[in-house]
Amino acid sequence: MTRHRFLETFDGLSQSSTPREQDTELIDAARAEGFEAGYESGWEDAIASDKTSRIRMAAEFERNIQGLAFTFSEAVAHVRGELRNFLGEIVDTFLPAIAPEALRSHIKAELQQLGEAQMDAPVEIVTSQDCNQTISEMLKSDFSFDVSLVEDTTLSAGQVFVRLGSRELEFDLDPLIEAISVQLRAICAESDLEEIE
Repeated sequence: MTRHRFLETFDGLSQSSTPREQDTELIDAARAEGFEAGYESGWEDAIASDKTSRIRMAAEFERNIQGLAFTFSEAVAHVRGELRNFLGEIVDTFLPAIAPEALRSHIKAELQQLGEAQMDAPVEIVTSQDCNQTISEMLKSDFSFDVSLVEDTTLSAGQVFVRLGSRELEFDLDPLIEAISVQLRAICAESDLEEIE
């Protein structure tokens, strides 16, 4: 056998491209394909990561908003409860307590006006047993006319009549206190309805 048969001949190859150049071109093409595949895979991973991050942030934001809404609802309910208690105390304690003093001041102002006008007839104040002491303290003031105090058991605590001859003035705080109480209770009831909604 001759040597020619075992060895490869390179006579048919073109002179412009050597085996090394061909290998380099293939390697460069493989690198470019790998880079493109890696870039595309990285881009897809970044999009998926961003989407997951946005979903997680939206869920956390929703949880925080729900927590704030719950906290706000608790605060509103607490304030309404305290307001209801406060208004109840006004209706049950404060209004009845100030009624005698308010009645006394109002009657005193009316008597002073009567004193400035004609005072020929005797003045008589008709009051309930509950207001008797409050009105009698007022009568210790100096009036330029005589005032007598008459107790009437049929009158309520907020009722007083001032008689000047044939003229009679009525002072009745009960309807006023009741109207204020109704309004305050209506505010509480409205607050309860808003709480339910």
